[in-house]
Amino acid sequence: MNITEQHVKKLLALIEPGLCGGSGDGTPGNMCVEQAIALAFGERLSYQPNCVQNDIRMISITINDMSDWPSDQIRSKTMRRLAIAQLGSEGVVDGVEWKAKSQPIWDEYEDKRKPIWDEYEEKRKPIWDEYEEKYQPIWNEYEKKRKPIWDEYEEKHKLIWDEYEEKYQPIWDEYKEKHKLIWDEYEDKRKLIWDEYEEKRKLILDEYRNNCLPRLEWLCESLVQLLIALGSPGTKFLYLTEGENA
Repeated sequence: MNITEQHVKKLLALIEPGLCGGSGDGTPGNMCVEQAIALAFGERLSYQPNCVQNDIRMISITINDMSDWPSDQIRSKTMRRLAIAQLGSEGVVDGVEWKAKSQPIWDEYEDKRKPIWDEYEEKRKPIWDEYEEKYQPIWNEYEKKRKPIWDEYEEKHKLIWDEYEEKYQPIWDEYKEKHKLIWDEYEDKRKLIWDEYEEKRKLILDEYRNNCLPRLEWLCESLVQLLIALGSPGTKFLYLTEGENA
């Protein structure tokens, strides 16, 4: 496939609003890196663009879909050189060689990421334990209120077994109506402590993602340099991300 500057400029324009984790619907800011490549070449919305070698595509998707990104915009800014470098790799870059040489890069990234993740988990565990401690009494209260209405339903259900079809629905509806009141009460209480947990977790998750960013930048650029070494055609357009064109 002939890769042109126009293809690359269109790709950069497509990813500029941001790249989403997972497959998107193709609207600005709602597509993954491989979908953006497909659209840039006039293909249907797909995460299998024709010009990208499959093993390269798979690692690109894995990086795109990682939950380590601080934002969709940072994901697109960091991945744009990798997006360009992989263009035209199908039929040019040998998959076996790519896997052999990219695996150590990936392993090194994981080694760099692990202590950051461990630190995040260490900070998250106390707030999860706090949530669990607050949650249990709410669940116990709910169960205490639910059990008598369930027992009542069960008792009535046994009595009407012989005339089941005719009499079942009214007693089930009665149970559901009673149950809804205590379920709504339970959900209101649970949501309060869940929101509190999520608010605290978000602070440490944001810290974790910000700490991951330099490692993600290193990972993407290391793979770009590998694609340069392996002669991927898209790498000759990397100048479009530099200087005044960046």
